[in-house]
Amino acid sequence: AVVHLLHLSVSSQLPLMVLISFVFWLFFNALLHAVFPRLALSRGELLTIFIAGWVVGTIPSNGWMWDVVKLAAMPTHAASPENQWAEIVFDLLPWHVFASTEARVVDGFWYGLEPGYSVPWGGWVGAIGQWLGVSLGMVVLGICVFVLFHRQWIDREKLAFPLARMPLELTAGCNGPGRYPKIFRSKLFWAGVLLVFLPA
Repeated sequence: AVVHLLHLSVSSQLPLMVLISFVFWLFFNALLHAVFPRLALSRGELLTIFIAGWVVGTIPSNGWMWDVVKLAAMPTHAASPENQWAEIVFDLLPWHVFASTEARVVDGFWYGLEPGYSVPWGGWVGAIGQWLGVSLGMVVLGICVFVLFHRQWIDREKLAFPLARMPLELTAGCNGPGRYPKIFRSKLFWAGVLLVFLPA
């Protein structure tokens, strides 16, 4: 159940753990301003923290990294006489994108290594290199698509991006005289905080 909850927490465009940790950063920064004002972070610094967390937090989004690792060690582990993978599928697979089929590599991944054994990196290097290339290709593709459509979406269609507005709203006022986010002065915000954190 805990693993499933953690998986759900990152299965979105804006991972829940990123948002929660950023809100804690806002509270910590407000406390820092009250005790050591010179050490309080500016709005730009807070937004940098948010962006860094967002980028790192989306790496496992939708299980991409975990699914890739599982896939790299799957064929020989999941093959059985019942599904007849060895007879039907194995000749069609590009084995260079999978981890080594040695029992120590595959069984060590699924069942854990025996005490005293080191990670058999030699069986994984080729597969990691192959999938890293695919992952980087997808990142480059995403950047290229963004470059192609950016002017149309932003300048002509004036599309709104609510996920990008959210951190801007949360940090509004951090560079003002109070150095506190404006949202901290909202009674509705504090009512929502109490509703979430106080036991029912």
